[in-house]
Amino acid sequence: MKIFKNDINVEDKNKLEEYLLAVDHESAAQCFSGLYMWRGIHDFCWEDIEGYLCVEGHYRPQQDEDRLVHYMFPPIPKSGEVKVDELRKVIAKVQVMFAEAGEDFMIKRLPGSMKPVFEEAFPDAEIVEDRTYFDYVYSLEELVELRGKRFHGKKNHLNGFNKTYEHEIRTFDHFMVFEVLDLVDRINASRDDTPEDAAALKYERDAMVDALENAEALGLIGCGIYIDDRMEAFAIGGKVSDKMITEHIEKANIQFRGAYGAINHAFCVMAQEAGYTLVNREEDMGSENLRKSKLSYHPVKLVEKYHLYL
Repeated sequence: MKIFKNDINVEDKNKLEEYLLAVDHESAAQCFSGLYMWRGIHDFCWEDIEGYLCVEGHYRPQQDEDRLVHYMFPPIPKSGEVKVDELRKVIAKVQVMFAEAGEDFMIKRLPGSMKPVFEEAFPDAEIVEDRTYFDYVYSLEELVELRGKRFHGKKNHLNGFNKTYEHEIRTFDHFMVFEVLDLVDRINASRDDTPEDAAALKYERDAMVDALENAEALGLIGCGIYIDDRMEAFAIGGKVSDKMITEHIEKANIQFRGAYGAINHAFCVMAQEAGYTLVNREEDMGSENLRKSKLSYHPVKLVEKYHLYL
């Protein structure tokens, strides 16, 4: 069941980015390519309500996977300015729509930059921080240059990869889709996953196929690292704002030591050359190992995320 009337399609990109790029929310969850990529899993749908883009989706709680929990992302105005009185009108209308669908109303992944206006508009709301969904934002200049003591280990690992493996970096195009999927399948086959993790990887692969096949229309940029003419690492991302890109996918064959660091660096070089100054490497999903890895690259900021209940 979808609460809003419009599905998210490739043809919606320019229309929805009039809203998504109007506010500097910094959230990877609310860039068009991300919404498109994960629309099948979360059943994303949208509607313009009072000049605000409202996007609704759902998830299955780990403790009760037979139940669907519906939510919406924070509304984003085409005008670029979130106004308290307008926001109240929008949310009032959406609450009615949720109620008519028999669903409790909630907002997920409210960025910290938007939190003050929601607090002013809804002083009685319960706003709960969720560290799991904090986005990690980095300076592309720092990740390209890897200067100083903070990045000494990363620089050594990159140099080690470059010296050890003769390789080629190629810009992504649609002819590489099957090579990416072959890499993903080889990586997944080498893992010893629980049934739940294996199912999640299947969802991810399906989302990747759709995004990769429509990469040009989505405005995605990416690159692959080839060793002996075979892709062994890959990364691709999409636009969050004029200055920020997010990295949606990063995969590497760990049989090649330093491959993850090498593809991260190659993607950052490409993003910088495309005119971006920041890269959002999305959330850590509560994984301690992933959090440790993301922090080791010294983010310039974390984009805080909150859930709001009325």
